[in-house]
Amino acid sequence: MAYKKPRVIKCFVDDGKPKSTTWPTAKAKVKEIKKKLNIPPEKMIIMKGAKGTKILKDSDEIDLSEQGVTINVQPNVVQGGFFKRTLEGPVDLEKIDFKRNRKARYLISQLLEYGEEKYRREKLTIQVTSDLKYVCIPDFPLPALWKQRRVPLLIHIPSSYPDTPPLGFYVPHGTCLKRGGRHSHQFCGSYYSEPDLHSMGWDWFCLHLTNSSDWQPKDDPLKPHKFWNYIDIIRLGLSNLEITGDLT
Repeated sequence: MAYKKPRVIKCFVDDGKPKSTTWPTAKAKVKEIKKKLNIPPEKMIIMKGAKGTKILKDSDEIDLSEQGVTINVQPNVVQGGFFKRTLEGPVDLEKIDFKRNRKARYLISQLLEYGEEKYRREKLTIQVTSDLKYVCIPDFPLPALWKQRRVPLLIHIPSSYPDTPPLGFYVPHGTCLKRGGRHSHQFCGSYYSEPDLHSMGWDWFCLHLTNSSDWQPKDDPLKPHKFWNYIDIIRLGLSNLEITGDLT
C-alpha cells in the first residue's frame, strides 16, 4: 500500500495533556519523535496496540503506514538513586533483552502501566533498582490504624517473577500502629529466605498468598495477575490487624 499522507503521532505527557505532530514518512524512530515533541531523552515511552503493550527504545522504529500511533510517556516511573547499596544508576532500557528476560518484560511493562493510568490520580512515584530486584514507593499512604500517615514501601521482586509473586515487603523500622507496637506480621528479621534488610533500617512485613494457584499471570503482562494486584493485597493487609486465610 502506498504511503500517501503524513500520519499523526499523539503523545500523552506527565500532566495528561496531549501533544501531537505529523510525520512525513511511513516510519519514525523513537529518538526522532522524542526530539520533535521535546520529550526528555531519559524518558521512556510505551505504545499500546492490538498485539499488546510494547516498550519502545530510542533505536526502535515505529510503523505509521496504517493509522498513525499514540504513545505514552512514563512520568518518572522508573528512576535511579534510591537503594544506594545496589543501585548505581537508572534502569537502562537499551541494555535489557525484553524478548529473553521475562521478568524484565513483565515488571517494566506493569510499572509503565502505573505511570500511564494511575500516576495522574494518586501522584505516587515509583523507583526500581537497576537489577530489578526491588521496587520502592517512596511515599505510600497508610490506613488509619497506623501512627504514620505515609512511609516508604520497599518490595523485593523474586527472580522467578511473574510466575511467583512477592512474599512480603518492607517498611521503615519504627513504623508502628496507633495503639503502639508493631503489626503481628511485621518483623525485625525476615523469613522464607527473603533478604534481611534490618541493618539498613527496614522491617519485613510477611504477606503472601496462602494458595499459590491464586496467582496466575497471563501471556499479556498487563492482565491479572500482575504487580498491581500485589499492591492491592498490601493495602488490604495493612488495613487489618489480624491477617488470616486468602487475601485475594
